[in-house]
Amino acid sequence: MDEQRLKAYLESFISQKTGPTGEESFHLVSRWESVLLDVPALAKRHPARHCRIEEWKNSVVTITADHPAWLQLLLLYEAPLLASLRRRVPELKITGLKFRYGDLPAPSEAPKTKIIPEPISAEEEKNRQELLKKLEDLIKLHRE
Repeated sequence: MDEQRLKAYLESFISQKTGPTGEESFHLVSRWESVLLDVPALAKRHPARHCRIEEWKNSVVTITADHPAWLQLLLLYEAPLLASLRRRVPELKITGLKFRYGDLPAPSEAPKTKIIPEPISAEEEKNRQELLKKLEDLIKLHRE
């Protein structure tokens, strides 16, 4: 299998398992700390420890803050936060922000959501193993 077909197959396989919203959500959450640091008044206060993205639905991002003072700060800087989110994740077409007060899990806490992989057929498993072997071979070739 040539490299382009391998890449297309891998992208297809991943999109079937995660879907576009999984990937988009990943981009949103992974860039959240950078968005917070784009607002100088928030950057000095280590905002990622105190507020997290709770939900992204209908182009509106819901942010949870762990203290009413943080909620007030987020509301005060809503416009620059929204502008930064739109700039850093334009593919989401974010139209607004919602804020709420609530408990945040400790960073060391494991997520409570259990991810159960979908069962796959023997043929899909065989294709997956072949693909992984080819990817490992490509990585070895790239390192040499």
